[in-house]
Amino acid sequence: MSDEIVVVVGLQTKPGDEAAFETELRKLVATTHSEDGCLLFAIHRHAEDATQYSAVERWTSRAALDNHFASPHVREYFEATKDLLAEPPTIDVYVACPEGDPDKGAL
Repeated sequence: MSDEIVVVVGLQTKPGDEAAFETELRKLVATTHSEDGCLLFAIHRHAEDATQYSAVERWTSRAALDNHFASPHVREYFEATKDLLAEPPTIDVYVACPEGDPDKGAL
């Protein structure tokens, strides 16, 4: 069994702060992609509610994710966005349950 984990982060901005929030969120991408253990880090904006965002992440291990959350760029992001969010982010950590076509049955 793999130690890989999948993380789904839910983010809700305050109305009117969407652009500023998205700017800060996008700053995370390049640095996070270069981190040891990052297999996927993708951000998404809700199709009908511009105040809702999600990040979908895949990491080689829980230790790699913990290092990510402890990194300076993530701490800076949380500081920069704390007044832009309507509520604290939800952070759910999963292990994959692959099934069927290997290219379609898991992230």
